[in-house]
Amino acid sequence: ALFDNARRAELRRGLDEHRAQLGAVLAPLTEVAAASPQAWFPIARTAEEIVTASSDNRMVAYPYTKLMTAIMDVDMAAALLVASAARADSLGVPEERRVYLRGFGYQGRASREDWSRGVKELGLGAEFKEEMTSPGPWVFGATAFGEMLPNHANSAGIDAARKDKWGLPVLKIDCATGENERLMRKDMIADMAEMLEQAGAKDVTTFDPGSYPGMCVHEMGTARMGRDPKTSVLNSHNQIWDAPNVFVTDGACMVSSACQNPSLTYMALTARAADYAVNELNRRNL
Repeated sequence: ALFDNARRAELRRGLDEHRAQLGAVLAPLTEVAAASPQAWFPIARTAEEIVTASSDNRMVAYPYTKLMTAIMDVDMAAALLVASAARADSLGVPEERRVYLRGFGYQGRASREDWSRGVKELGLGAEFKEEMTSPGPWVFGATAFGEMLPNHANSAGIDAARKDKWGLPVLKIDCATGENERLMRKDMIADMAEMLEQAGAKDVTTFDPGSYPGMCVHEMGTARMGRDPKTSVLNSHNQIWDAPNVFVTDGACMVSSACQNPSLTYMALTARAADYAVNELNRRNL
């Protein structure tokens, strides 16, 4: 109920509207149950029947009526403890029991060593020539890319103390990775090593040189889109709230991204913003 109400607030739905949406999701499932001899209640119901409280369908806890909850003999219990790393330490929660949000992917390449491996070696004759013209052993390497969660503690603003060569204040960025990213990095390393070993690779070694904001590609943020000029730089059309004739369509407008390359998304945002700008110009709004 806690998460569902949070989701309702995020989607800006009214109470009745949200319950109607949940009913629309659950109604088709009752049709499946109606055709199953193993179902506890093999009765097809409408969305309205499911979400409407009555003497036979009491309200358990908003937004759930009896027909929206699991029966007592179905073990669906679960618990999620949300806490900072420091609080988890104080509670004695072992690190292997801690989870992270979102996911990651890998990019890599494979190659065979070539003649350059013998540059530092001395040699003459046919044997040396044969060695230098024969392909060397295969080498494979991969790098993981994961999502960095949006964090209100990260910020971008104007540095009042430092100025550029033209005397203008420079940009000041305060940004750091968090506990979620640290836990994800452990799985990035372990999962790739496991996959390589299962595939038959030999001499598998892992590494973690550390990664911080500014060290990667396709980084995002500093001018997020939003619905409110008090909490965002751009509106939903990538248009600056305080300067309507300026549009920002690169990674600055996004607070985060999944592990996929976001370049096509930037292109789509740019095309959409350009179309909107042309229409606004034709309407004399710009």
